[in-house]
Amino acid sequence: MEHSLSRRSRADGTPPEDFAEEARQAWRNAQDALKQAGVAMTDIVSVRTWLTDTSTVRSYVDVRNPKPPETPGGSEQ
Repeated sequence: MEHSLSRRSRADGTPPEDFAEEARQAWRNAQDALKQAGVAMTDIVSVRTWLTDTSTVRSYVDVRNPKPPETPGGSEQ
């Protein structure tokens, strides 16, 4: 069985289309590993991330900190 942390591709084996999809997969892998250990993302105290390509920073931030949904009328609560 392949360890979930080594999975960088989609379930069908194809590579992610872009960095944001790869980052989302990496966090799904982390969640899977935590679940296997009997803990959850809420148990994480700190995460340190190094990105080697500055063009990926915005995508990574968007994946890690999704915008809250807007309320009807266009204002956020």
